[in-house]
Amino acid sequence: MTTRFTRLAAALVSSTLLVTLTACTKTTEDKPTYKKATSICLIKSDKDTPGSPSAELAANLVEAQVVFGVRARVVEIKANESVSIRLLRALQAGCVLMASAETRYLDALATFARGHSKMMVFFVGGKLAEVDQPANLRWFKDDLTLAARLAGFHAAELGSTITLFIQPSFHKANSMSAAVAEGIREYERVTGQDRTLTTQQVARVADLEANLQLQPQPEVVILLAGESFWKVIPNYPELKVIGADLQFGQSANLSSENVLGSIERGTSIHLLRTVSALLNRDFANTPPIRSEKSITDGLVQFRFLTEPSDLYNSYLQQLETNQ
Repeated sequence: MTTRFTRLAAALVSSTLLVTLTACTKTTEDKPTYKKATSICLIKSDKDTPGSPSAELAANLVEAQVVFGVRARVVEIKANESVSIRLLRALQAGCVLMASAETRYLDALATFARGHSKMMVFFVGGKLAEVDQPANLRWFKDDLTLAARLAGFHAAELGSTITLFIQPSFHKANSMSAAVAEGIREYERVTGQDRTLTTQQVARVADLEANLQLQPQPEVVILLAGESFWKVIPNYPELKVIGADLQFGQSANLSSENVLGSIERGTSIHLLRTVSALLNRDFANTPPIRSEKSITDGLVQFRFLTEPSDLYNSYLQQLETNQ
């Protein structure tokens, strides 16, 4: 993503991201050469899961709207709705590119794409064999565990006592916890230095606050939780904090200087390429476009502001080789 794209997206993406996205579609008055009804749509349920790829995709759609002038909007599917009928209505309303990250819709979207060759689907997550992938569906693996291992490794570089606070409903909470612990163990293995990791579930913001007030405090906190939990972090400037899905380095909501890193996705460039192909009417690809190389294809990353150490770079190369 260029600096220009980053700044534009950051200015539009906020805590009310999906509302912002919808509002943008009402105020944009571009004069595109394609049909004005052309829309890129986020297909999602009416329930949000903290840490899922949906927030990143929503930001990507806002960026694509700014760059290409297409309309971007959200299509919510309620629990009692027919998914196939809802998708058909969305297509009839102009949703010729459907982006989603909710695995419950993967099979339905694959079937829908197979039956409608003049539209495209962009999907992040789940499992889809190449033989089952329509030519007009682009699929990208969603595996934050590799970035979570890097976060654990870096946390071990920052301090000897580390506490992982994780919201139970956080996207793939168990595998994320295990990955952080694995990164810390790798640091211990290569350095011979012991680190203390404490893992604590925090279902409510009050649970996090109660734990942060306990003494002695850890040197490093890894917080994997929804946006509301981050409002308390500025109250503890002495802590070194690592998070996930923070739009790190871009979001104006994170002004606390003790937030030192974030586990992030990198779907933006892939979505922009897909929108470009759509506008050029390059709907199908043989073989279909897909990516299972999370790190080397930039689908996930651990972002932090300091210069990575040689040990960190060595671990990164190891994960790239073995992914």
